Amino acid sequence: MAEIQTQVRYLKDNDDEIYVPMTHVDCVIGLEELIEGLEGGTSDKQSNINQLSLRMNSIETNVSSQFENVSTSLTELQQSNVDIKGTLSTINDTLITIFNDINQMKTDIEELKSNTEPPEENEPPTEEGE
Repeated sequence: MAEIQTQVRYLKDNDDEIYVPMTHVDCVIGLEELIEGLEGGTSDKQSNINQLSLRMNSIETNVSSQFENVSTSLTELQQSNVDIKGTLSTINDTLITIFNDINQMKTDIEELKSNTEPPEENEPPTEEGE
């Protein structure tokens, strides 16, 4: 009988380096240190647990601080939004008033033009008050 040769295939990245897929235990970063810590004596285990607890507390504090910063920034943005809307409303009201004033002035000018009679051809221009 002929022997069937089996090729062993490894996954390779773009640099042709062998890598382990994420479903493999070697993919977990820090797993070796954790296993070594668990295999040590009881005092080593307690020390590792204490270190992990301190790290978790530090991370929790950082997350809380970041959450407070985000909350403060959100409140400031909301207040700025309200301020901008108020300013835009005031500008809009001012522009409406200006346009109404301009239209009134145009109407007044047209009314003055219609009430004024041009001088006749032979009549010299007169000054007011004579």
